[in-house]
Amino acid sequence: MASVSVIIPTLNERANIVAVVTELRSILAEIDHEIIVVDDDSIDGTGDLVRSTFSNESDKHILCIKRSWDRGLSSAVVVGASLSTKQYICVMDGDGQHSPADLGEMIKLISAKDLDLVIGSRFLEHSVESMSWVRRAVSKLGTKIAHCFIPKTVTDPLSGFFLAKSSIVLDLKKRLYKGGFKILFDILMLKKDLNVSEVKIDFNRRLKGDSKINIATFYHVVGQIIENITRGFLPSGFIVFMMVGLLGLVVHLFVLNSLISFDVSFYWSNASALLLGLVNNYLLNNSITFGSRYVTFWPKLIGFLKYILANSLSVIANIGVAGYLYMGEFGVAASAIGGIVSGAFLNYFMSKEFAFR
Repeated sequence: MASVSVIIPTLNERANIVAVVTELRSILAEIDHEIIVVDDDSIDGTGDLVRSTFSNESDKHILCIKRSWDRGLSSAVVVGASLSTKQYICVMDGDGQHSPADLGEMIKLISAKDLDLVIGSRFLEHSVESMSWVRRAVSKLGTKIAHCFIPKTVTDPLSGFFLAKSSIVLDLKKRLYKGGFKILFDILMLKKDLNVSEVKIDFNRRLKGDSKINIATFYHVVGQIIENITRGFLPSGFIVFMMVGLLGLVVHLFVLNSLISFDVSFYWSNASALLLGLVNNYLLNNSITFGSRYVTFWPKLIGFLKYILANSLSVIANIGVAGYLYMGEFGVAASAIGGIVSGAFLNYFMSKEFAFR
C-alpha cells in the first residue's frame, strides 16, 4: 500500500487552507498519509489557523511549519520534504485550484506502473477552462521555453501539482533552486531520466483571494534555467537581481532624457533619475528577487534606507576596483567593466545579507 506525504506551501491562504486540508483528509482516509503545511509567516494568520483547527489527537498526522527565516515555494517544498516520512511526496497549492480528488488517480498510477513522477497536467486534453486567457497564454509560453531544456513529452512542466518518489526529491534537495516557484521544472531539468507520466486534472478557480502568479515567476524561471545550465556558478538569485537592475537602468535613462527634454539641468535630471531608479529597483527586488521581504510601510521604508547604504558601498567598490585595474595598466573599458562587475556582486551580496535580510 502506498504512503504519501502531501506538502502544501502557503502564503496568506487563510480563506482557503482549511477547506483544502479537510478535503485531503477525506480523500486520503484509507491511505497512509501525512499533510505538511509549510507557511511563510503569513500576515493573515494562515499557520495559526491550521494549528488551531487541526489540533485534535486524530489530526496528529497534520503538521504545520510556520517559518520566518525564509520564503519561496521551492524552499518550502524542500523543508516539507526533509520532514516527510512516507514513500511518496505530493506537492500541491493551498488555494483550492488543485483538486485533492485528482491525487487519488495519481497515487494509483504511480503505484501500478512504478513511476518516478506523476504530473497533474493542466494542458492534457485542454483541461484549463478555469484559467484566464492571459494566464493560459503565459503558461503556454513558459511551457515552450521549458521544452528547450526538458523532453517535450511533458505537457505541463510548470505545474504546481505533482507526485514523486520521496527518494528523488530528497536526493535533489541540495541542488534545487530554493528561491523559485517552479520546483517541478527544476526536478525535470536536473534529472532527465525520470520515468514520468501525467494525469489530467481539474484546474479549479481559486476558492477565495487573488492568484500569486505574476512577473516574478517569469524572472525566476529564467534565473533557474541559467543556474542549472551553469551548474550553480551563476546563482539564480543573482541573475534575477541583475535583470531587475537592467530594468532600473532603463527607468534611469528614460527619466533622465525626459527631464532634459523639458530643459531641466543635467544635475537635477540625473539626480531625479538616480532616485527613481533606486526606488524602482528596491520595490522590484523586494517583490521579485527576495519574495516580498517587506510588506507594510515602515519596514519597507527602513529596508529602502538599508538598500541605499548597500548601493553606496557597491559604488565605492566599483570605483576602487576600476581604479586599481586601470593603475595596473588595464584598458579603460576592461577597468570599467571590472568595476561594474565587482560593484554588482557586492550590491547583490549586501542586498541579500543586509538590506533584505
